[in-house]
Amino acid sequence: MRHRGEDYWTTGLFNRTDQTFENIRWWRSTNQFDINIHQFTIVSNENESYLTYSIPNGTISRWVLNSDDGFAGVNAGVGTDPGVGPIVPCSGFDTYPGCIAPRPPSCRSRNEIFVPQTISLSGGISYSDPNWNLGLSDCWNLCLKNCSCIGYSTLFSNRTGCQYWSGGLNIVQGIIGSWTTIFVLNSTLNGTSSDNSGGTSISSDYWWVWMIVAFVAVIVMLLLAFFCYMRRKKLQEDKERHKEEILLELERFDPKEIGNAGKYEVKIFSFASILAATENFSNENKLGQGGFGPVYK
Repeated sequence: MRHRGEDYWTTGLFNRTDQTFENIRWWRSTNQFDINIHQFTIVSNENESYLTYSIPNGTISRWVLNSDDGFAGVNAGVGTDPGVGPIVPCSGFDTYPGCIAPRPPSCRSRNEIFVPQTISLSGGISYSDPNWNLGLSDCWNLCLKNCSCIGYSTLFSNRTGCQYWSGGLNIVQGIIGSWTTIFVLNSTLNGTSSDNSGGTSISSDYWWVWMIVAFVAVIVMLLLAFFCYMRRKKLQEDKERHKEEILLELERFDPKEIGNAGKYEVKIFSFASILAATENFSNENKLGQGGFGPVYK
């Protein structure tokens, strides 16, 4: 069985001995009307593979697919036969025999399923789709793919159309005639907390959002730390380079150098260069005290 082009449910392997399939062991009827409704024949060789079935006792048999994407066997004059084909729901990441779990979107985990709750909801955001072509399984599929959706139900009494909920909700659990069955995300129910309204406040715990925020915050902090380190390193290198230039200038200075006029030239240094050369007139660079003041190396 396929739903919207994707594998949805499979019968499993066929057991020739008891004429049943792996995932529908109840196919053979055990009610008072029919003992063995279907007789299956499987042909498989190098040229062909096919399955056929017949009705040995002439009972008119048919299958009905309901709005929940479940199926049941219906026999003429008998009605729905629960022994032949009970409804097989395949909604959510459940483990019903034969159900093929869909690939969840990145915002969902396989531990998250929608569970039916008879509740009353208030708050949050509710929106609906009155399309009569939508059934309960369509509502589940569309809500599953919408990362902000935390609950859904059918809209009309014939179980068509869809109603969705998202955001923070106040719920009250119980069974009251005016309330309805809503399929709510189990992770949302697990994160319930009491409030002053008498209900229960639920908010969806999107752990993946917090992981992204934490990751981005760590990256930003690392970048800031790296920027500060590089800036401090550059300032230190500039300071060392400036000191080397001052020392080089001092080494080139010759107080006995004679100019073109035949007089001794006196080289004048700026206060900034003297300050750098003496390391702010540090005592470690002080050679002594003269008549004209302290002498520094």
